This record gives sequence, structure tokens and C-alpha cells, in this order.
Amino acid sequence: MKFGLRIAIAILCVALPTVPLATWLAWVARAGQVDSRVRLAGQPVGENAGRAEMWVSERMLDRLSSHVALKLPQVTVTASLEDLGFVPETGATMEGLLEASRASHSGDPVWSIEHFRKLEAGAIEVPLVIGLEPGVLIEYLLDLKTRHDLPPREARIDFATGTITGHESGASLEIYSAAAVIEKAVLVDGASSVTLPMAEIEPALTADVLASLDHETVISEFSTTFPRAGKNSSRAHNVAFAASKLDGTILLPGITVSFNAIVGERSIEAGFMEAPEIYEGEMVEGVGGGTCQVSSTLHAALVYAGLDIVERYPHSRPSSYIRMGLDATVAYPTVDLRVRNPFPIPLVVRAFTQKGRLTVQILGATRPVTVDFDTSIMRTDPFDEVIEEDPSMQVGVVLVKQYGLPGYQLRRVRTITYSDGTVKTEKTIDMYPATSHLVVVNPATGYTGLTAAQKGIEAQDPDEGVLEGEDLEERPADFAAPEPAEEPATPAWTIVDGPFAHPPKPEAH
Repeated sequence: MKFGLRIAIAILCVALPTVPLATWLAWVARAGQVDSRVRLAGQPVGENAGRAEMWVSERMLDRLSSHVALKLPQVTVTASLEDLGFVPETGATMEGLLEASRASHSGDPVWSIEHFRKLEAGAIEVPLVIGLEPGVLIEYLLDLKTRHDLPPREARIDFATGTITGHESGASLEIYSAAAVIEKAVLVDGASSVTLPMAEIEPALTADVLASLDHETVISEFSTTFPRAGKNSSRAHNVAFAASKLDGTILLPGITVSFNAIVGERSIEAGFMEAPEIYEGEMVEGVGGGTCQVSSTLHAALVYAGLDIVERYPHSRPSSYIRMGLDATVAYPTVDLRVRNPFPIPLVVRAFTQKGRLTVQILGATRPVTVDFDTSIMRTDPFDEVIEEDPSMQVGVVLVKQYGLPGYQLRRVRTITYSDGTVKTEKTIDMYPATSHLVVVNPATGYTGLTAAQKGIEAQDPDEGVLEGEDLEERPADFAAPEPAEEPATPAWTIVDGPFAHPPKPEAH
């Protein structure tokens, strides 16, 4: 029937002089232009037909800047399509517009009429074509996984109540399945939100396993003290709070455990408070100050229990609450204390505070080893003094921002003796760099600084003209004994401690 209609139209066009050939040719020539009645992703081209390519680029930018909600178990993250790796395909979109427009100017009268009717009805729709760079999407999802995976929570003993807290499963983002889901949601479904697939992770330690655990023997115990009153109250809170998170932790055989994973982020939202802490070698106010005392006390208990210390870093200066070589600094999430239980029995960590004393115990069924731990200072380095001049300071006052401390090279030796008589000796070196002495003075004070001896610099050799001991009998006749040293003058300034200046305590070293 369509064939007959085509013949009839052709005869009519020839027979009717009112249809000039030039008009027909002009109509066909418009096949290379975008028709204003074509719709692009739900919107008619309209007056944009003359600037179609620029208009398509603008639509592309709008589309790629739109957002999609990525739903995870405990959070929803919103990301733009551009962030997820979607890219514009302007050329393919323009080709689709031209193809849709070309059909009504094809020269086939029947097909052109049918297509014309669809255009008039707004039924010719062209999609906005966008592509995807898979590598960008995978990288985004890997970062998402790092930040939002939920580790499983193992069962724990609540020593305060004597009960066992149940375990909770974790959830891990399935990267490649999530990428496929996002690609389909955006390119096929046009969805504005998507639930990402997660894999369930069961904890190794369940409540049933914990109920049968024997933890009657104290394998090792270590305590440190901390001030609680006045300005130290917030630090005392952090010590007790971090200890409560650590208390009841189970160390399974062969499993490596992270202090940061157990205690978590040190933030106000997590329950920590602002308190002094060491940052880049200086005492500053920071959230979670005092947590390092918990990690150090735990580390000492673990050392004497004979556990493997997988990752540990000494502080940048000796600590006042624990001897050098036993401290362990932590900073969430980058600086960690990680330990491994090498024994065939599970162990339990007890951590609690009482009247300014923090105690960490390692409990188990039996004591698997005995441990000796010793340290010796191999080298001591003097510290320097940094004098900051401030004209607004009161003349005659020296404000100490930070007391200087010598640097130390420390040898650590741990000897582990097993029940079968086997002995293992571990030798390591700790480096504690010297801590600068920082003061602020008015230039008019005339502050001359610390003496070499105060900085820990050894005295120079005696002058050659000074004779000692038996050499005095052989002294030349014209020998003159050195004049006695003058008594040092009383300093003409007053030393004042800043808020974070704590005079060093010799017994802490």
C-alpha cells in the first residue's frame, strides 16, 4: 500500500505545476540541520536549533554537575556525575539529533510524512549521551570504601557488670559490583539515588566463643599515674575514656590488633575533650590529649606479656609518666600501635583508672613466657634554645613556651624465655630527638640565654696552662695559678612558665 501511495504522490507532484521542483529540493536540503521539534532528553530543541552544538554542551555540563545519592548502611554520600567519572559525549549526542532531524527530509515522501507527524506530536526523543571512565569511578569507590566500611565488632567482656556484650557483623563495600550498579542507575535508569552492594563480615570472636574463654591468670600488669585536678581534668577524662574503650579487648591467637581501630577517632563527637598533646615536637591544645598515655601503658603491658609488637613509635620526647623505651605514641588514623598474639591461647586486655592511676592487665589461662626488659642510653644530644623577641612583653620577664630536653639514643633489649627453656632476645634502638628550649622576651630585657651546661653541652678541656695533680710539682717558677672563677651574677630577669611549659622531671628519664 505504501508503495502505491509513493507512486500516487510522485504522479501528483509531476502533474501539479503548483509544486515547484525547487521547493522539494530545498526541503530535502534541510536534512543536514537540527529540527527544532526534536526533543533532547525531554526538552524540545526549539529556538536552540541554530546553536545546537553549544546548547548540547550546556546541557552536558548541567547533567554532569547533577548529583546522585550513594546509599551505604550508615550514611548516604552525594556525588556529582563528574566526580564519579562520567564524561560528555557531545559528538554522539549531536549525531543523534541530526539523525532524528534527517528522517523527515529524506526525500522519501511517505517516510517523511510519517516522521513529520511524530515531530509535530513531540514523539521524536534523543537521549543526552554521556560516557564513563571506569578508572575514575573505581578510585572514587575505593576512597569511599576506606572511609565508610564498617569493621565487625567482636564480643567483649564488660568487667564493670561481669557480662558479655554481643558481637556485630561488619559491612564491606563491593567495589566492582557497586560500579556496575552506579553505571546502570545513571546511564540506563536515570536514577538520582542508588543503594550500593555491601558484603557482610562476621567477626572472629562471637559471644559463644567468649563465654568459654579462660582469663583467670594475670600474665602482665603495668600502671602509670596522671593528674586529675584543675586544668588536667580534661586530660584525665580522655585517659579514662580511652581506657574504657580498650577494656575487654580480646587478643585471639595469631591475630593482629590495632589500637586506633579499638579506641577510634579522637574527636569531640566521639566523646573526647580538648587537652594538651605533643604536635610536631611542641605541646599544643588538641582533642584527645592523654590518649598516648593509654597506648603507652598498654604497650608496656604487652612488652612484659611477650606479645609481638608489629607497629610502634616512640614519642618525639621522653614522657613524664613512663620510662623511655616503653612509651608508644598514637595519632588517629596514621600513627598506630599494632600488636599480635603469638601464643595458642586467647588473651584479654583489662584497662581501668582509679584515683589518678591507669592500669592495664593482660589476662589469660596461663603465663606462656617470662620476660626481662632493659634499656640503656647510648648517646645524649644537647638541645638548642630559640629566643623569640616580642616588644609587647614586659621588660625583665622571660616567658618559657617550652622547656628544652636532651635527645637520646636508647638501646632496648627484651629477653623472652619460653616454658620449654627456649630464649629469644630482641634488640632495638629508639631515637628521641632533642627538644628545643623556646622562650619569648622583650629585646630590652637583655636575656643572654641558657649556659652551655644547661643545654647539656659538655665542658671544654682545661687550658694548657693549668696543671693538675703530680704535674704541680714540676711547674715552672713563673707559673701563675688560674684566677678563681667569678660567682655568676644573679640574672636580671624573671622566668615565667607558659601554659604548656612543664619543667622536665629527671625521674621520668
